[in-house]
Amino acid sequence: MPAAVAALFALSAYFDWWSASDEMLGTEVTIRASLVSVQGCVGAHCEVLPAPSGAWAILAILTLIAVGAAALVFGASAFYTATDRDGAPILRVGHRASSIALLLGVLTIADGMFEHSGVPSLGALFAGAAAVLGWFSSAVEKTADPYGAAASSTPVKIDKIDPPARALPRAAPAPVSIKTLADLRFVVKSGALVDGGLTVELTSGAHRTIVWADVTHAIVRRLPPDPPFEKIAFLDLVTSAGPLRLLPTSLIDYTKLPEGTAPTTKENWRRLVALAHDANPSLKIDRDSAPFFDGGDPPIFPAIKLFAEYDRRY
Repeated sequence: MPAAVAALFALSAYFDWWSASDEMLGTEVTIRASLVSVQGCVGAHCEVLPAPSGAWAILAILTLIAVGAAALVFGASAFYTATDRDGAPILRVGHRASSIALLLGVLTIADGMFEHSGVPSLGALFAGAAAVLGWFSSAVEKTADPYGAAASSTPVKIDKIDPPARALPRAAPAPVSIKTLADLRFVVKSGALVDGGLTVELTSGAHRTIVWADVTHAIVRRLPPDPPFEKIAFLDLVTSAGPLRLLPTSLIDYTKLPEGTAPTTKENWRRLVALAHDANPSLKIDRDSAPFFDGGDPPIFPAIKLFAEYDRRY
């Protein structure tokens, strides 16, 4: 949808917005106005004319800027989505861009119709369609809660998915600046399954043993695509004492899983959470993590500052 909206906004700047025709001495005279120029045609001969006097000149420039900005916003959102990055934050800006483009577009075409007796052309129609589609698509994204509602699908071996709590116990404050993987907190260095839980050593040197009844949430995400994070996935097993954060580099002995060790880290995580949920049905999985447990990819943080905001909840 964002790519289509961007294309419509771009086309609206290229095509005429209105045209007016009359007959003079048996020859048809036509004036066609786009946001960037006005053409006058006598028969088959056309040439560029000065912009009409009045409000049109100002409105056309403002509308051109508005549709251009909207095209860039929706184009950027489509590009981020196509390159496996989260374009939703950019798309939310499209709500305001579409509203401004729609308002200016209506004023511009009204001036062309009532002041210059023009008939709306393709450019105005493209802009109107783009503004309406962009407004609705970005309005839906703007009101969506990225961590709130439960998913309707049921992940493997998990019978119920609930939304995460909004206020979780806090550990030490998150680093002001997260620049390397070494800045990540709660990271598990190594560990093994034990009867009824998991025992681990953290990269900080601390040792922890948890039982499945202590795990309140399971959240899966990917770090930003930029170096040094490179879209690395992580699994947070959240407890009242703070999370255990599993990375692909975490050396976990999964041999005690009911189905044994899986060939991939992601599948091991799915089996681990399924085991924890079987032992603790109250374990909660947020909406955006649910598709991962159905075999999909976890959602990605497009910027490290967004991950830092998420990390501060602990």
